[in-house]
Order: sequence, then structure tokens, then C-alpha cells
Amino acid sequence: MVLSDKQTQVLEALQGTMNAYFPQYGDAGARAVVVEAFEQADQEFGEDVAKEWAGVFTVPGDVIADHVARFEGAGRSIERMAAGMREEHRVSRLNAERVQAALSADNPEWERVMEFAGPGVELLVPPEFVASGVDG
Repeated sequence: MVLSDKQTQVLEALQGTMNAYFPQYGDAGARAVVVEAFEQADQEFGEDVAKEWAGVFTVPGDVIADHVARFEGAGRSIERMAAGMREEHRVSRLNAERVQAALSADNPEWERVMEFAGPGVELLVPPEFVASGVDG
């Protein structure tokens, strides 16, 4: 696989981290992980693939009811719902306060870990998005 400039940047960043923590894998191991990740990301996954992967996976009714209630309580905004759930679990999840308590600012991975400890993953949905199973 020929890597784009952006993919090469990701590879170089990952190689440095892997070499620091897992020197036994070396640059070839880091490249293999990144290439596999990009190849997976290039695939088109649809409903059929999701059903195949899920197999007999089910979500308990009480979990569905809880999430529907949270969604409704957040004004039918997935963003507000997710933010509320993140806040509830903040004490046990990666966040800036926990990083500052655990690492010194002179740690070579400080900046990188602080980036991960940021506000979370942005959910990109169009304005007309309606969650599955929610009448509206």
C-alpha cells in the first residue's frame, strides 16, 4: 500500500511511540499496524456487514430504555447526551485532570497524552439526523 502524506505522518508518529514502548516490534511492526488500520478504514461497511459482525448480539431492553430516556432528556441531541454521559464517567476516564495528576509536565509523552485527554471525539452528523428507533 502506498501511503499518502497524512498517512505517512501518522506512521512516523506511531513508530516513535511504538519504538519507545515496544522496541521489539520496530518500524516494520508499526508500519504493519498502520497499514492494516488504513486498509480497514478504506473498506465500505454497511448494514449487511454490521449484521454479520453482530451475529446474535443484542442490547438489553433496560439499556435501550435508559439511552432513549437520556436522549429525550438531552432535548433529542446526541451531542448533549454524549456530553452528559462523558461527564458522569469523567472520574474513571482519561481527562486532563487525571493526566496532570499522574504525569509530570516534563514527561516526553505529555503533549500527546494531553491531546488524547481533550474533549473527546466529535460526532459529525447532519442537522436532519434522527437516531435509529426514535420516532420524530
